[in-house]
Amino acid sequence: MTPARRARGPRRAPGAPALHTPPALHTPPALHTPPALHTPPALHSPRATPRPAALAALAVGVGLLAQPAPTHAERAWHGSVGAGSSVVLTGAGGDHLRFDAAAQLSPGTRFGAGLAWRGVDADHAGLVMAGVVYEGAAARPRLVLDLHASVGADLDARAPLAGGGVRSTLTVIGPLGLVLDGGAYLVLDGIDGTRLQLQTCALLAARW
Repeated sequence: MTPARRARGPRRAPGAPALHTPPALHTPPALHTPPALHTPPALHSPRATPRPAALAALAVGVGLLAQPAPTHAERAWHGSVGAGSSVVLTGAGGDHLRFDAAAQLSPGTRFGAGLAWRGVDADHAGLVMAGVVYEGAAARPRLVLDLHASVGADLDARAPLAGGGVRSTLTVIGPLGLVLDGGAYLVLDGIDGTRLQLQTCALLAARW
C-alpha cells in the first residue's frame, strides 16, 4: 500500500452503502460587543496639591514653635502705702466703722513684706501686724491681686493674733490707687476672750 492510499483512509468494502456525512454545524453570528463605556476624567483631589494658604499657615505655626521661650524679665522693686476706712464685721466689741493703714514692699519678686494697723478708732487701739505678701495675679500697671498672711497683736486685749486675706489694688491715675482688702484675724485671748475679727477696708494708696 502506497502512502497516498493510506492517506485516503480505510477502503470501503464493495457493495457497502456510503457513510452519511452529517451537515456542518450552524455557527451562530458573532455577538454584538457594546462600545466601551466612557471613563470620566479623574477627579481633582484637594490633597494632591496643597493650597498656598495652608502652606503659609503651616510655616507660621512651625516658626512659632521653633522660637525659644521668652525669658522672664527681672521685676523692679515695687510697693505701696495707704490709709482709709474699714468696717469690722465680727468681733468688733463696739463701733464697726474703723480706720486702717497699710504698707507693703516687694523686692523685685512675687513675694514681699507687709505692715498694717487695722481697726483703729478713738476707743480702740486696733490690731498691728506684719507678714508676707504674695502677688497672685497682675495686669500691671492697672490691677494687682495680692494674698497676704500676718501675725501680730491686739493692742487693746494685749493678745497675739494670726490671719490673712486678699488685697486688690486698682490704679486710678498716676501713682494713686484704690486698695480693697478683706481679711480674717483670729485673736487668741484665752477661752472667753478669743474672737475672730472679720473686716474689710478701702484705702487710698500711693504706688511705685
